[in-house]
Amino acid sequence: MPGRFTILTLDIRGRRCALRADVVREILPVPRLHRPPEAAPALAGFMDLGGSVLPVLRLASLLGLDEGAEAEPFYGHVVRLRRDVAARRVGFLADRALGLRQVAADDLRPVQPGETLNGLVEAAISDDGALTHLLAADRLLLAEERAALDAWTLRAAARIQAWSAAP
Repeated sequence: MPGRFTILTLDIRGRRCALRADVVREILPVPRLHRPPEAAPALAGFMDLGGSVLPVLRLASLLGLDEGAEAEPFYGHVVRLRRDVAARRVGFLADRALGLRQVAADDLRPVQPGETLNGLVEAAISDDGALTHLLAADRLLLAEERAALDAWTLRAAARIQAWSAAP
């Protein structure tokens, strides 16, 4: 249908947020994440994905919704974006992936600067009085955050490689 697209709806600290489905590569259950103690709060940790390291970032932290809780998640989903969208392999931790649904382009509403959850919301979608924040996937990380994340990922990959080397 023209003027319609699919979104993945997420629960992030009790707020409904969404990503356009065409930017999502896959949704994964949360495995045990390995997090360096000195890492930034937004870095939930690293997971092994088919023998390579995938950094996982807390969407709640990036959106300014994290209340300082850095406990290991017992339940949640890792949303992995397509590499061409994120410009790197990265996963984003959400409290829960709620599902896919169709949205009409006419249902998108502009957001005021003060309502953008750290500038990451591109539009709002009203659903029978409930609000869903449509996140701009290309704005989830600043250039400085990308550089720091790349350095952390290289460090984690080197550490894993050192442990997997034959004695």
